[in-house]
Amino acid sequence: MASELLRVTHVSIKSLFDIYDHEFSLDFEDRITILHGPNGVGKTILLKCISALFNGHYAFLARTPFRSFSVTLSDKSQITILREKAEPRQNQRRVGREEQPAYELTAEIRTGGTKQSLAIKQVADVAQLARVIEQESPFILQVDESRWFERRTNQVY
Repeated sequence: MASELLRVTHVSIKSLFDIYDHEFSLDFEDRITILHGPNGVGKTILLKCISALFNGHYAFLARTPFRSFSVTLSDKSQITILREKAEPRQNQRRVGREEQPAYELTAEIRTGGTKQSLAIKQVADVAQLARVIEQESPFILQVDESRWFERRTNQVY
């Protein structure tokens, strides 16, 4: 017996840009769903959030201003990402002269009648690790958010 492929059936995001709440269901009968709205209300960001969730790009979710982001799958399970301000730390990231508040992500996974919560710690830890690597190794350079270049071997990680 082959298992059926899980599909996204419903998506919602609350307090996107501290303004918008969006919610939509995907149309499986016609196999097409159209998102429409004025420029700047978050259509593209919402699609990027879906991609970031399923591709493990949690840094994008930590940078995107929203309160909660939820995806329901065809087996009725649900993944919700909660984004909350982190407690200030000594090594908090600075941009220019302004301190950028750090955000913590928590994933809530509901399947059947059970709910699990887990903190996504990777965001702050990866940023800190990146700074240490740049300071300690002059041969490794950060190319973009998720890629590194090793000058001695010309290897991209």
